[in-house]
Amino acid sequence: MRKGWAAVIQQRTKQRIGVDLIAWAVQITAAVVAAISGNSSGDTGGGIFASSFVGGPNVSIVNSTISGNSARTSGGGISNVGSSFHVESSTITGNSAGSGGGICNDGGQSVVEISNTILNAGALGANIFNSGGTVTSIGYNLSHHWSA
Repeated sequence: MRKGWAAVIQQRTKQRIGVDLIAWAVQITAAVVAAISGNSSGDTGGGIFASSFVGGPNVSIVNSTISGNSARTSGGGISNVGSSFHVESSTITGNSAGSGGGICNDGGQSVVEISNTILNAGALGANIFNSGGTVTSIGYNLSHHWSA
């Protein structure tokens, strides 16, 4: 088991997958990230990308802000593919993508759990887009999505 911590990750651009915080077939617990903001990806996961093809990593984001990130296709703030992803006591705001401006949860084994978190969609894509995975609200979340 690994623990991760980062103070600020901001204003980076990736051509394909946003790898500013990436979990790929490893176990990460209690990743306390003060802020992930202003990052972009030409494909998926502008701020955070979590993926595994076998069993998936476990990722927890606690007391963090994920804001102003973008991805061309999916997961402006967070892209989760085949992982177990927990967000607690955090703010996900102003992120944009074609699908899932805030969070894109993609694939049958993908699990997202959210608790005590503020979600505020950006200019493009809903707060959460779920494609075949499971999204569970543990409770005490506040969600707002502007519509044109």
